Amino acid sequence: MTPTQTAAASATQSEEETAAQQAYLILARRLRGLGQPICGLWPVCENMGFEDVPRHLGRAVASLGISVGLVAPRERWRADLPQTQLFISAIGEAIDSLTPVWARSLSATIEQTLALVRGRYACILLDLSGLDIAGAHEVALVPGLGIVLFVAEGRTGEFALAKIRRRLPADRVIGAVLVGGKPSRAIHVA
Repeated sequence: MTPTQTAAASATQSEEETAAQQAYLILARRLRGLGQPICGLWPVCENMGFEDVPRHLGRAVASLGISVGLVAPRERWRADLPQTQLFISAIGEAIDSLTPVWARSLSATIEQTLALVRGRYACILLDLSGLDIAGAHEVALVPGLGIVLFVAEGRTGEFALAKIRRRLPADRVIGAVLVGGKPSRAIHVA
């Protein structure tokens, strides 16, 4: 690559990162405006580049002056310790990663986690990646929790999305977000 091509590629990458940061800020402001302090973030498709979305969204919410607790995905939950424990580690200013200990069920684990951090964070984001529709439905029944659906651009049609929304409690689905085809692309709020 020539120096000019390298500079152009770097500028394009920087523009994409700036656009993504702005999209996360827009989504963070919309979530704040909804007044929903506990949000489950559920990618409805596997392998859609969702891994970094909860962390980036958490940072955007924290940049608005809101303390954030980000619950790790189920695959990272612990099963070898008492249920009254919760692992907390700082991700950045005003944002912590929360890794719960597995309780008797998915919803019981989340309820236990929420009880342990009650009053500590103004916003709790739950990474629900890896859950199927039955798991998302169980989580949606946790009192006070709203679900945000993340849909991969070009991979989930309107009919499939409507079917998913019908299978979840209507009052718990607070919105859907269309995620660009590449993980590095901006999030478009739908």
